[in-house]
Amino acid sequence: MVPIQGKYAARCQPVIDAFQENFVRGGEVGAALCIFQQGEKCVDIWAGKRDRHGEKPWQADTLVDVFSAGKGVLAVCMLQLIAKGLLELDQPVKHYWPEFANRGKEAITVRMLMNHQSGLAAFSQPVADDDIFDWQKIVGILAEESPWWTPGTQSGYHPFTFGWLLGELLRRITGQSPGEYIRHHIANPLGAECYVGLKDEQLHKVADVAPLLDIDKSSNSKRKNRKKTLQSLSGIDNLTSRAFTYPSSLTCGSNATRWRKAQIPAANLHASASGLAKVYAGLAMGGCIENVKLLPSELLPLCYQVSSEGKDAVLQIPIRYSQGFMLPQADFGLGYGEGKRCFGHPGAGGSLGFADPDYRVGFAYVSNRLSSGVFGDRRVTRLVKAFYSVF
Repeated sequence: MVPIQGKYAARCQPVIDAFQENFVRGGEVGAALCIFQQGEKCVDIWAGKRDRHGEKPWQADTLVDVFSAGKGVLAVCMLQLIAKGLLELDQPVKHYWPEFANRGKEAITVRMLMNHQSGLAAFSQPVADDDIFDWQKIVGILAEESPWWTPGTQSGYHPFTFGWLLGELLRRITGQSPGEYIRHHIANPLGAECYVGLKDEQLHKVADVAPLLDIDKSSNSKRKNRKKTLQSLSGIDNLTSRAFTYPSSLTCGSNATRWRKAQIPAANLHASASGLAKVYAGLAMGGCIENVKLLPSELLPLCYQVSSEGKDAVLQIPIRYSQGFMLPQADFGLGYGEGKRCFGHPGAGGSLGFADPDYRVGFAYVSNRLSSGVFGDRRVTRLVKAFYSVF
């Protein structure tokens, strides 16, 4: 048995049992789970090791790269700009970023960027490995890109470009990098550890990440279907493989200091479970928690109402998007809570953050032992099911 640290309500014992089971059956090395209900923590636990040598224990303030689970935090930033009247969903991107208006991108709107319909899911022109660490260089490349499909006609997941495209809009409007904006408008006001671009003094708290061996032997038809689908994403020289793996520096450097300090907002948000959960708890509570207003309540429907759906041009499976969030897609393992208005975002390797306004739940799970899937990890599915079983 792995010692579990932290606190939890007695009624949540099934969640603790499921968390322990992840270490026994799921290959877990280090992980944390935090759940808010009605604005209060009912689960805040962690266990295991946070370094590649298995010597440093996971702690309450351990940070780990949550990869695409950070897209939801960036979406909150953009919705805040909309709330302030600084950004409009149906305004062409060129209104804020004039250099963007070329090569078939003139009619792309902010909405198309947020719901993955812009057609800029991958780079078609040469990109050097070092370019992803140079903000001006990478957004300059994107300004010269051509869409892979006619913008607005279909959705296709933007694994990495989502962050730079929206991040440049944010920078043009506010003068702040995504990391600076998140720090000043979300992390600091909430007291929530969620950061893009770590400072030197934060690096010692970061967990190393490593691949997961698929040792969980339980199976069902949906899981087999999902596994087959995710295997089909790799090893093919097309839009899908290019979106996820080009340039190669996007897939092999997450333990490097350079990656941890960079501005790659679609893929390198470093967060604690409690920090990510608190963001979603605020959204679940009508946009406000502990007197900190993240969003006005009238904008929350943008988080959970379907903005685009259908067979995803990149993932090749049906996906539903709202404004910056992935919506539940149970047939392919993307399940959140039991409420009808759930929204959130998974991260490669198994991390997940979501809000359930119907049950007023904010949930976040983070781990440093990564699975090979894009989403729908068995470990987090156990935890979600266990939590909702206690209602």
